[in-house]
Amino acid sequence: MLVDDHLVVRRGIEHVLADDPEFEIVAEMGDGAAAVAAYRDARPDVVLLDVRMPGLSGIDTARALLAEDPGARIIALSSFTTEDLIDAMMAAGVRGYLPKEVSETALKEALHGVARGESLARPPGSAAAPRGPETGDLAQILGTQQLKVLALMVKGLTNPEIAALLSITRPTARYHVSAILKKLDVSNRAEAVALAVRSGLVRDEDGF
Repeated sequence: MLVDDHLVVRRGIEHVLADDPEFEIVAEMGDGAAAVAAYRDARPDVVLLDVRMPGLSGIDTARALLAEDPGARIIALSSFTTEDLIDAMMAAGVRGYLPKEVSETALKEALHGVARGESLARPPGSAAAPRGPETGDLAQILGTQQLKVLALMVKGLTNPEIAALLSITRPTARYHVSAILKKLDVSNRAEAVALAVRSGLVRDEDGF
Protein backbone atom coordinates (compact mmCIF):
# COMPACT_ATOMS: atom_id res chain seq x y z
CA MET A 1 0.00 0.00 0.00
CA LEU A 2 1.32 3.42 -0.97
CA VAL A 3 0.62 6.41 1.29
CA ASP A 4 2.00 9.76 0.09
CA ASP A 5 0.30 13.11 -0.38
CA HIS A 6 2.25 13.74 -3.59
CA LEU A 7 0.62 12.06 -6.58
CA VAL A 8 3.83 12.19 -8.60
CA VAL A 9 5.64 10.15 -5.92
CA ARG A 10 2.93 7.50 -5.93
CA ARG A 11 2.98 7.33 -9.72
CA GLY A 12 6.77 7.05 -9.70
CA ILE A 13 6.70 4.09 -7.32
CA GLU A 14 3.93 2.47 -9.33
CA HIS A 15 6.05 2.81 -12.46
CA VAL A 16 9.06 1.22 -10.75
CA LEU A 17 7.04 -1.78 -9.52
CA ALA A 18 4.68 -2.20 -12.48
CA ASP A 19 6.94 -4.52 -14.52
CA ASP A 20 7.76 -6.79 -11.58
CA PRO A 21 5.19 -9.57 -11.03
CA GLU A 22 6.38 -10.03 -7.45
CA PHE A 23 4.75 -6.74 -6.44
CA GLU A 24 1.10 -5.73 -6.43
CA ILE A 25 -0.17 -2.35 -5.26
CA VAL A 26 -3.40 -3.13 -3.44
CA ALA A 27 -4.22 0.43 -2.37
CA GLU A 28 -2.87 3.97 -2.63
CA MET A 29 -3.94 7.20 -1.02
CA GLY A 30 -2.71 10.68 -0.15
CA ASP A 31 -3.45 10.99 3.56
CA GLY A 32 -3.08 9.03 6.75
CA ALA A 33 -6.74 8.81 7.74
CA ALA A 34 -7.60 7.23 4.40
CA ALA A 35 -4.69 4.83 4.82
CA VAL A 36 -5.98 3.60 8.18
CA ALA A 37 -9.46 3.06 6.74
CA ALA A 38 -8.15 1.33 3.60
CA TYR A 39 -5.80 -0.93 5.52
CA ARG A 40 -8.69 -2.79 7.11
CA ASP A 41 -9.82 -4.07 3.72
CA ALA A 42 -6.53 -4.18 1.79
CA ARG A 43 -4.38 -5.86 4.48
CA PRO A 44 -1.16 -5.25 2.53
CA ASP A 45 2.04 -7.16 3.23
CA VAL A 46 3.98 -3.86 3.37
CA VAL A 47 3.00 -0.20 3.71
CA LEU A 48 5.17 2.52 2.14
CA LEU A 49 4.36 5.55 4.27
CA ASP A 50 5.32 9.18 3.71
CA VAL A 51 6.56 10.86 6.89
CA ARG A 52 5.23 14.36 6.29
CA MET A 53 1.59 14.65 5.22
CA PRO A 54 -1.24 17.09 5.90
CA GLY A 55 -3.67 16.02 8.57
CA LEU A 56 -2.54 12.79 10.20
CA SER A 57 1.27 12.75 10.20
CA GLY A 58 3.31 9.74 9.16
CA ILE A 59 4.20 9.05 12.80
CA ASP A 60 0.55 9.16 13.90
CA THR A 61 -0.51 7.09 10.88
CA ALA A 62 2.07 4.43 11.73
CA ARG A 63 0.81 4.29 15.30
CA ALA A 64 -2.81 4.02 14.13
CA LEU A 65 -1.97 1.23 11.67
CA LEU A 66 -0.10 -0.70 14.33
CA ALA A 67 -2.98 -0.24 16.76
CA GLU A 68 -5.23 -1.71 14.07
CA ASP A 69 -2.76 -4.51 13.30
CA PRO A 70 0.29 -4.99 15.57
CA GLY A 71 1.82 -7.09 12.80
CA ALA A 72 1.69 -4.29 10.22
CA ARG A 73 4.94 -3.96 8.31
CA ILE A 74 5.63 -0.31 7.52
CA ILE A 75 8.48 1.39 5.69
CA ALA A 76 8.75 5.14 6.25
CA LEU A 77 9.60 7.19 3.16
CA SER A 78 10.85 10.78 3.25
CA SER A 79 13.00 13.31 1.42
CA PHE A 80 14.29 14.52 4.79
CA THR A 81 16.31 11.91 6.68
CA THR A 82 17.54 13.49 9.92
CA GLU A 83 18.40 11.23 12.82
CA ASP A 84 15.54 12.75 14.83
CA LEU A 85 12.91 11.81 12.27
CA ILE A 86 14.40 8.36 11.79
CA ASP A 87 14.39 7.78 15.55
CA ALA A 88 10.82 9.05 15.88
CA MET A 89 9.51 6.83 13.10
CA MET A 90 11.41 3.78 14.33
CA ALA A 91 10.06 4.43 17.83
CA ALA A 92 6.55 4.53 16.35
CA GLY A 93 7.11 0.96 15.15
CA VAL A 94 8.03 1.15 11.46
CA ARG A 95 10.30 -1.59 10.09
CA GLY A 96 12.54 0.69 8.04
CA TYR A 97 13.23 4.19 6.78
CA LEU A 98 14.10 5.05 3.18
CA PRO A 99 14.97 8.36 1.49
CA LYS A 100 12.76 9.22 -1.50
CA GLU A 101 15.83 9.23 -3.73
CA VAL A 102 16.32 5.51 -3.02
CA SER A 103 17.32 3.45 -6.05
CA GLU A 104 14.93 1.02 -7.72
CA THR A 105 17.02 -1.95 -6.61
CA ALA A 106 17.25 -0.76 -3.00
CA LEU A 107 13.52 -0.11 -2.86
CA LYS A 108 12.69 -3.61 -4.05
CA GLU A 109 15.21 -5.16 -1.67
CA ALA A 110 13.67 -3.21 1.21
CA LEU A 111 10.14 -4.31 0.28
CA HIS A 112 11.21 -7.95 0.05
CA GLY A 113 13.11 -7.76 3.34
CA VAL A 114 10.31 -6.15 5.32
CA ALA A 115 7.77 -8.57 3.78
CA ARG A 116 9.93 -11.37 5.19
CA GLY A 117 9.75 -9.76 8.63
CA GLU A 118 13.12 -8.04 8.61
CA SER A 119 13.78 -4.51 9.87
CA LEU A 120 15.77 -1.92 7.95
CA ALA A 121 17.22 0.79 10.14
CA ARG A 122 19.12 2.15 7.15
CA PRO A 123 18.64 1.97 3.37
CA PRO A 124 19.95 -1.36 2.05
CA GLY A 125 23.00 -1.38 -0.16
CA SER A 126 24.74 1.54 1.54
CA ALA A 127 27.09 1.85 4.50
CA ALA A 128 25.01 4.61 6.05
CA ALA A 129 21.79 6.38 5.37
CA PRO A 130 21.85 9.74 3.65
CA ARG A 131 21.67 12.39 6.34
CA GLY A 132 19.53 15.49 6.43
CA PRO A 133 21.10 18.92 6.60
CA GLU A 134 23.35 19.61 9.57
CA THR A 135 22.39 22.29 12.08
CA GLY A 136 24.41 24.94 10.29
CA ASP A 137 22.74 24.09 6.99
CA LEU A 138 19.30 24.32 8.58
CA ALA A 139 20.17 27.68 10.08
CA GLN A 140 21.07 28.98 6.62
CA ILE A 141 17.90 27.47 5.13
CA LEU A 142 15.70 29.18 7.72
CA GLY A 143 17.51 32.50 7.90
CA THR A 144 17.73 34.93 10.80
CA GLN A 145 14.07 35.94 10.97
CA GLN A 146 12.68 32.40 10.85
CA LEU A 147 15.19 31.29 13.47
CA LYS A 148 13.79 34.02 15.71
CA VAL A 149 10.26 32.78 15.00
CA LEU A 150 11.32 29.19 15.72
CA ALA A 151 12.92 30.24 19.01
CA LEU A 152 9.64 31.83 20.07
CA MET A 153 7.75 28.71 18.97
CA VAL A 154 10.06 26.73 21.28
CA LYS A 155 9.01 29.06 24.12
CA GLY A 156 5.35 28.22 23.36
CA LEU A 157 4.26 31.58 21.94
CA THR A 158 1.26 31.83 19.63
CA ASN A 159 1.35 33.45 16.19
CA PRO A 160 -0.16 36.73 17.48
CA GLU A 161 2.38 36.83 20.32
CA ILE A 162 5.23 36.16 17.87
CA ALA A 163 3.95 38.93 15.60
CA ALA A 164 3.82 41.42 18.49
CA LEU A 165 7.30 40.59 19.80
CA LEU A 166 8.95 40.73 16.38
CA SER A 167 6.93 43.78 15.24
CA ILE A 168 5.54 41.94 12.21
CA THR A 169 1.97 41.39 11.05
CA ARG A 170 0.00 38.31 12.05
CA PRO A 171 -0.18 37.04 8.44
CA THR A 172 3.62 37.38 8.23
CA ALA A 173 3.99 35.37 11.44
CA ARG A 174 1.69 32.68 10.04
CA TYR A 175 3.71 32.61 6.83
CA HIS A 176 6.98 32.16 8.72
CA VAL A 177 5.55 29.35 10.85
CA SER A 178 4.23 27.54 7.77
CA ALA A 179 7.56 28.01 5.97
CA ILE A 180 9.45 26.64 8.98
CA LEU A 181 7.29 23.50 9.06
CA LYS A 182 7.86 22.96 5.36
CA LYS A 183 11.62 23.55 5.50
CA LEU A 184 12.06 21.25 8.50
CA ASP A 185 9.76 18.66 6.85
CA VAL A 186 7.57 18.28 9.92
CA SER A 187 3.80 18.13 10.24
CA ASN A 188 3.11 20.45 13.15
CA ARG A 189 4.55 22.95 15.62
CA ALA A 190 5.29 20.31 18.25
CA GLU A 191 7.47 18.32 15.83
CA ALA A 192 9.25 21.51 14.74
CA VAL A 193 9.98 22.46 18.35
CA ALA A 194 11.23 18.97 19.24
CA LEU A 195 13.50 18.88 16.19
CA ALA A 196 14.83 22.37 16.90
CA VAL A 197 15.73 21.56 20.49
CA ARG A 198 17.14 18.07 19.88
CA SER A 199 19.28 19.21 16.97
CA GLY A 200 20.61 22.24 18.85
CA LEU A 201 19.22 24.51 16.17
CA VAL A 202 17.42 26.45 18.91
CA ARG A 203 17.91 26.09 22.64
CA ASP A 204 14.80 26.09 24.79
CA GLU A 205 16.12 29.13 26.68
CA ASP A 206 16.61 31.14 23.49
CA GLY A 207 14.31 34.08 22.89
CA PHE A 208 14.12 37.54 21.46
